[in-house]
Amino acid sequence: MGHIQSGGAAANEDPLAPEAVWPLWRALAKTFRFRSLLWRLIYSPSGYGWYGVDVISTLRTMPSGRRALAMLNSVPDLQLERLARLAELNARRNEAHWRMAALFYITVPGSLFVAGLQGAPEYTRDFVTAMGWIGTGLILFLMLQMLYYFATQWRARQVEAVIELERIARLSKPPEPAAKMKRRAAR
Repeated sequence: MGHIQSGGAAANEDPLAPEAVWPLWRALAKTFRFRSLLWRLIYSPSGYGWYGVDVISTLRTMPSGRRALAMLNSVPDLQLERLARLAELNARRNEAHWRMAALFYITVPGSLFVAGLQGAPEYTRDFVTAMGWIGTGLILFLMLQMLYYFATQWRARQVEAVIELERIARLSKPPEPAAKMKRRAAR
């Protein structure tokens, strides 16, 4: 794969071809990496805006948001729609991972623990005591894993939001929210 043009296609590809969206998608997703999230939350002035009401302006001022919007500025409308659909699919998949992790890492072990306390409290207490540092490490690992899943879901939603900001900027009339459109379609 060659150099990526400002429209997202490789230098030797048609920018409107369906496969031309993938280099742009990868470049866009790369701007919202997990490892930069903590740095942005703590040290970036734009990170402080996440604690207020207007998180849209924050998305436009944070460095990854600015880079993504600059990248999307020259993308043809057809490719922007493809990116929007990819971002929505990606966000839904991330949410499904989050739910699966919550089920398996929190709900199932918690239910088993509570059932053990009800059915065999002595055995459960002995088991927890015997686990010691291993049990503590396992619980810490599961907590960190859950935070990771949550953070990646958040980043996936940020990619989706940046694309939506670009779509809104191109329209004279903003699109209806997706939830409202789904309700109308269900009628």
